[in-house]
Amino acid sequence: PSAFAQLSFAGSRPFMATDHPQEASADRSLDRARTRRVEIILSELESLPTLNAITIRILELTTDVQADANEVVKLVAADPSLSARVLGLCRHHHSGRGSEVSTVERAVLLLGFEALRTAVLAVQVFDVLDDVQSPGGERNRPAPTFDREAFWLHSLAVAVVAEQLAVRGTLLEDMDTGEAFTGGLLHDLGQLVLDVLLPESFDRVCQVTETHSASLDRACRQIIGIDTHTAGKKLAEHWGLPQMMADAIWLNGQPYEALPASCNRQLVAVVTLADALVRSRYICAGGQWARHENLAAMAAPVGVSMDDLDAITAELHERVTTIGQTLGLRSVSDSRVLLRAISRANKSLSRVN
Repeated sequence: PSAFAQLSFAGSRPFMATDHPQEASADRSLDRARTRRVEIILSELESLPTLNAITIRILELTTDVQADANEVVKLVAADPSLSARVLGLCRHHHSGRGSEVSTVERAVLLLGFEALRTAVLAVQVFDVLDDVQSPGGERNRPAPTFDREAFWLHSLAVAVVAEQLAVRGTLLEDMDTGEAFTGGLLHDLGQLVLDVLLPESFDRVCQVTETHSASLDRACRQIIGIDTHTAGKKLAEHWGLPQMMADAIWLNGQPYEALPASCNRQLVAVVTLADALVRSRYICAGGQWARHENLAAMAAPVGVSMDDLDAITAELHERVTTIGQTLGLRSVSDSRVLLRAISRANKSLSRVN
């Protein structure tokens, strides 16, 4: 416990602290300080920039079946960066006709609202957070444990797998593949939030989980006072993201039978399985490890077999590379994805040894 105490956040209870009766009074004081700390963090979260007006309007229009496509085209064309990525996405999905598309209007018609909504969220959500500086000025980390590039790769890989699960799942009721992709892409949004607001403190969390095989969210609650799922849910509410996206961020990782009936259980189940499958292939950031989950049991509510999962993972590196380059989220290559996975696998083996 003394070693963990050195990593604990000021005003929070040391990780794995004891519960001796004589410490009860001190613990209550620490709990009050931690509660206050959470209130400050949440207030800082509320001060983060919102999605721009163009993004919000596009999201509104693309979820409305009666929307005017011409208005959507005008909005996309108003953002040069978004226009370029939409054209690139169109060329990827429509290798024949798409290669000749040079106008936003044609690209939107070929893609459809579903794929367009995916592209808009994929691009804008992460661009907003990439431009934010830590309110506390915590930006001078020589070698952070939380690697943002690895985080992007993991998020994109989960999105790619979730999309494929939505296609193959026999128990899914007409699941929108775009929603599955976006849910997978945003599922760990809370990690990025805490890295933006408290990069040094969140790095301590990742160091604890890396060194001691601890739960990331448990370490977050002990060291910072708030976990990544809560932070992500609060940002989803702040940005006014669709409820199903908030559910995917808030509830992913929970057992299917424990999910409330009021949430989008199928989307959460798909994202949870996709996340576990990607981590089992060691495509993950600092603080994340394969937890040796029962993939067969997690696949049952989705309606996919182990053969389906094997087929999906066989194409994973290639798909991550292609989609990543198309969306412009990061400069990724098939070899880099593979090398990062091998590196994480070696680190996992070292931990076991």
